[in-house]
Amino acid sequence: MNDAGYAVTVVYVPLSPWADAFDKELFANKPSINWVRAAKHPIEHPFHYKYIRLRRKGNEWWSRYMPLGDRHYEKVYVLYSQELVKVARSIQADLYIGHNLGALPAAVQAARKWKAKVAFDAEDYHRGESAPGSLHYNMAVAIEDSYIPALDYLSAASPLIAQKYQSHYPDKKTIVLNNVFGKQFLQSPATADGEAVGLFWFSQTAGTNRGLETVVEALNLLPQFNWSLTILGQCSDGFRQQLLGLSSMPDRIVFHSPVALGEIFPIASCFDIGLATEVPYCENRRICLTNKLFTYLLAANCIVASDTEAQQQFLHTYAGVGLLYKHDHIQDLADKLTLLMQDKHLLRSCRQRAYELADGQLNWEVESIKLLDTVRSVLL
Repeated sequence: MNDAGYAVTVVYVPLSPWADAFDKELFANKPSINWVRAAKHPIEHPFHYKYIRLRRKGNEWWSRYMPLGDRHYEKVYVLYSQELVKVARSIQADLYIGHNLGALPAAVQAARKWKAKVAFDAEDYHRGESAPGSLHYNMAVAIEDSYIPALDYLSAASPLIAQKYQSHYPDKKTIVLNNVFGKQFLQSPATADGEAVGLFWFSQTAGTNRGLETVVEALNLLPQFNWSLTILGQCSDGFRQQLLGLSSMPDRIVFHSPVALGEIFPIASCFDIGLATEVPYCENRRICLTNKLFTYLLAANCIVASDTEAQQQFLHTYAGVGLLYKHDHIQDLADKLTLLMQDKHLLRSCRQRAYELADGQLNWEVESIKLLDTVRSVLL
């Protein structure tokens, strides 16, 4: 949006101190954006942070035992709800966009104050992140039902998430905006024909319910191949030791600390296979498309993806970019990896297909056209 000539202000809260250095780099690289922090830093102001957490706990207690209506849920759902609303309402704009469910009330309330347009970017199916009837589910439904009807448009980060929200709010204009990245990150597929096959997985956090245990157990079945597994992300010592203890070849597993966004693509391009190991433990996990898929495309990785509904649809739509495996089936994953390790022509073909898709279709240069067209139509 900023590159298209719009004046952009980003209101944020510092929830992840480990990412401070990356945030500073982002701010420096995008000086034309007005970055506004809406809350005190938890490390710089530890007592204030404890107060904020206690405030949320108190609101959660009231929500469990003495429900006070939909607006009260906002104070429970996100730590800095009041601060986000206050700062957002202090900034006049023509269009407000909320980028997570905690920011949705702030965007709508600011738009109401200034009689402006408002939108929401649903990167997840928020009511589908927990079991129906749970407090988290009830909060998500209450917030969505309170504020989504006020939107001028809604975007979703996968076709299936868009379908879900369209079914709940059939009168609301809904578009799909995939979590793609710009072509400046595009990496050429490697041409080396070495025997070693590198597998890569990344996320902000490496932990349970991410499918990594299945990967390690599948690789235990492939001692005849020369492979390595690299895991990038925040990982506790306990989980690291758990994975290494699960592996029969722990020396082949490498852990990498988080890096800035722009550094992920050249790192990923050093590997042959990108692992999208989503575990469908909730409805959102079944229908979301994570940024892993689109990162692997730009890195020219062959994609090996678990069989969630969204990833099945994706790999069927974009055939030839990789293989699907049954998410809870160790042998099936081992069989798919065996196929790729034995057939280097297939592996290279998948990598080339990934590169072509990222270069020609699945990139921000193409995807942003939908966003800009929608914004222009709303602001007319």
